Amino acid sequence: MSLDFNAASKPKKERTKKPTLADRLEAFFRANPMKWIDGDNLRFAGRYAWRTQVSYIRLHRGMNIENRQRAIKNDVGETAYVVSEYRYVPAGTSSEGE
Repeated sequence: MSLDFNAASKPKKERTKKPTLADRLEAFFRANPMKWIDGDNLRFAGRYAWRTQVSYIRLHRGMNIENRQRAIKNDVGETAYVVSEYRYVPAGTSSEGE
């Protein structure tokens, strides 16, 4: 990716459009199909807004993004925390056989 530091001095029609958070998230999922990704790793799409971006690209860009939650147990078998993971399943791909 090249940076254009002179973009502001160019006429508006010549400026490069900056990718939106949804654009960045969509590109990330498309580059990593069928891989479960911890939600904490999606914060690049907005520290508190990445869940909204996931919903947006599901609805407006037709992406099949699955979610699963896994309970992580502590030494005595109690749930210590829950990991929420997401993956992109391209059209025509079976989501079975995790």
